[in-house]
Amino acid sequence: MGAANGDANRLPVDYFAVRATTQVEFDGTSHLFRVNGDDGFQILAKHKGTNEQYFITPEKQWIQAFDAPYEVEYTLPAGQYDLTFNYYEATEAANLDFSWQKSAIQPDPISSSPSPNPTSSNQSSSPFPSPSPAPSDKPSSSQMGSSLWDNPLYYYPLTSKYGQRTYWNGSQWVSGFHRGIDIGTGDETPAVEAARKGTVTEAAIGWNGGYGNLVTIDHGDGLETRYAHLSSIAVKVGDRVDTSTVIGSVGSTGNSTGNHLHFEIRVDGEDKNPEEFISFA
Repeated sequence: MGAANGDANRLPVDYFAVRATTQVEFDGTSHLFRVNGDDGFQILAKHKGTNEQYFITPEKQWIQAFDAPYEVEYTLPAGQYDLTFNYYEATEAANLDFSWQKSAIQPDPISSSPSPNPTSSNQSSSPFPSPSPAPSDKPSSSQMGSSLWDNPLYYYPLTSKYGQRTYWNGSQWVSGFHRGIDIGTGDETPAVEAARKGTVTEAAIGWNGGYGNLVTIDHGDGLETRYAHLSSIAVKVGDRVDTSTVIGSVGSTGNSTGNHLHFEIRVDGEDKNPEEFISFA
């Protein structure tokens, strides 16, 4: 799996990559894909009938999960697929696990409509890291469910939804209620913007009950948003913000095993599903 030092045609010592492909029949309903694997992985599926390729993880990006699982929900059109899992390990031993199951809450099945990210069959995915694609223009607020709300972090996947979930706590699988949503960013630590106009009521550095570096914004009428695990904070208590204001950067502070934004919406002190307010597509 390694190579002698100085051999330019192979991976360095202790580096290796794995590509595993299996055939799976999907029925057009939503599935939850779960991975444990720290250094880098990709998930993609190729429809055997149409040869269309679907990127379940973002195209040309390598995802990291460390000791906690990466979870993503994805709906493939019904049919038989070559499901491919690419993985690379930089050092030491590799411990990885890849599984999938039907999601608990199902949208209407998809029979033949295209995926949001299909690509032609002649486009391959390299088993080694490559740069992320340049983002397109940011959608306007008028394209969201409400012009008052905006996605705090575009171009990255929703990796864990609001509600009851099963997750890896470092030693075993446990169940718990997730009071917000997670947006994973892999190795990157992009800027986070306020999701709605308001006033900063908390800009706290430290553990903060597992939230890590935390920003809380009061939007009036009992509405509040929280932005957790930040690597840095760019605002202070009392600052007025709107949807173009950068409030900090994604990080992995607090109870976290990889870079991601944990985002919550509360109404009169009670947590709500952020997807009822904002489109994260």
